Amino acid sequence: MMTARTCRTAGVLVVLLLVGGLPAQAGTLEYRHGMPSALQQEVPYLGRQQLEPLEDPPDIAAAPLLAGEPVYFLAELGDKWNLPFVVIFDPEARGGQGAIYFDLDNDGDLAEEQPLAPQQWGGGQAFGPIRVTLERDGSPGLYHCWIQRQQRGGEAGGSWLLVPGCYNVGEITFEGETYRCAVVDVNGNGRFNDYRLGSGDRGDWLYVDWNQDGEFDARWFGGERVEYSARYWREGRWYRPVVSADGCEASFGPGDFEFGTFITDHEKFTVRFNSRTGSGEIGFEGPSPVQVPADSYGYANIWVYEEDEDGNQWQAYGFGEPWTRLEIMWDEETHTEFGPPFTARLTPTEPGPYRSGQTVTLNARLRGRDGKAYYVSREGGRRRPPKVVVRAFGGKELETYAMRRGGGFATYTVSWRIPESMRGKAVVAAAVFETGPFGCHVEEVLLEIK
Repeated sequence: MMTARTCRTAGVLVVLLLVGGLPAQAGTLEYRHGMPSALQQEVPYLGRQQLEPLEDPPDIAAAPLLAGEPVYFLAELGDKWNLPFVVIFDPEARGGQGAIYFDLDNDGDLAEEQPLAPQQWGGGQAFGPIRVTLERDGSPGLYHCWIQRQQRGGEAGGSWLLVPGCYNVGEITFEGETYRCAVVDVNGNGRFNDYRLGSGDRGDWLYVDWNQDGEFDARWFGGERVEYSARYWREGRWYRPVVSADGCEASFGPGDFEFGTFITDHEKFTVRFNSRTGSGEIGFEGPSPVQVPADSYGYANIWVYEEDEDGNQWQAYGFGEPWTRLEIMWDEETHTEFGPPFTARLTPTEPGPYRSGQTVTLNARLRGRDGKAYYVSREGGRRRPPKVVVRAFGGKELETYAMRRGGGFATYTVSWRIPESMRGKAVVAAAVFETGPFGCHVEEVLLEIK
């Protein structure tokens, strides 16, 4: 059943269509803008667009009078076919404080633009507010943003971001109930309805106050953050989210998809898959089997849960390569394996043979059956790094070393200085992880020492 709700944005009354089982009560969806640090008191994250300095100045009709050597940027805002907006940073303006010029009407004439003075927040300088009219899906509308310069450790340049200074907030109807909802431009491109299209990409978000406590829980899964895509799973059912490009309209329609059956041997799990056909990311929970929209997917994130003999809850979290492809075919079963039992693998970064007195770097990872690296932790406890156990070949334990976090996801490392006592011996080393109730096979590596 379709129900109508009014939405007020920038002084214009807009009709918001919502799908629900029962008529919705009156409510509004408002466009809010201001300083991001103030807006984040309600919405945990507003989004951002990374800005890269241009090597060569862009073609513009006219430049402002500049005091120093300018830095140029291009900001992608609004419809994808729009020309990017030119941004100029003058580092010597205002007595060396710097100023930003933003081509608000996108006509190439920056001489007519007023300089934006810096403010201090967010670990650096922020220039704004920038109030620009964007064309989105053929309709003009206001969008507010800031240009932020993040500097760390006295860096001369630092990184540059376009940070949204706005979001839309109001109420939606879902299965006959009314919930508070916020729509956020995570990509910072002026559009509020982008799908996540790849592992390095991000989709826009909705926050929905499912527990109705007046706050938005920002946890990735199990919280109140909905990553915008063509499909959304909640409590065993699928829905079709719809958000307008300006973020003023949002709804959850019936999930009238073609389904296949996803089967795994884990009882409790959560997975996030990214569509390989441009439909965005999906997430759902076990137990298996689960009806899943038919599509070609790539694994994004995996959680597996299990309880030990003492009733403690354990979690394994996997991410990263290999980006396993998963085909869910209409009206067919797809059997897949991921997560435990694990393999604990220790890898020297230098090839042997080795010498006594030499320092060898050893890296360790816990791999699942899908080849991904996993973190394992107990509920309420910290992730404990593994230890390296060195023992004589076919004999007793010689030494034990604590590992520390390494540079990659779920990677641990230790620098081991081979003692003189091991000269001329062959030893084996292994990484020992705390995996609780999850099964784990420990691989040993043979180290020949000259």
